[in-house]
Amino acid sequence: MKWTLEYSKNAVSFVENNKSVENTILLEIKKLIQKLEGKVININLKKLSGEWKGYYRIRKGKIRI
Repeated sequence: MKWTLEYSKNAVSFVENNKSVENTILLEIKKLIQKLEGKVININLKKLSGEWKGYYRIRKGKIRI
């Protein structure tokens, strides 16, 4: 299955200014893909609703991806 990741300008700027969280974010995105493929993965994942229907958010500590 093919997935598309879209990053907002704010998200790109945040990662560029906080290199210490870059690896954490990449690891969580890899976990998300595994979860969506049907594997049993422990991840704080939530389907968004309303204006953001069709999108997901991941929470890792204070960071929302």
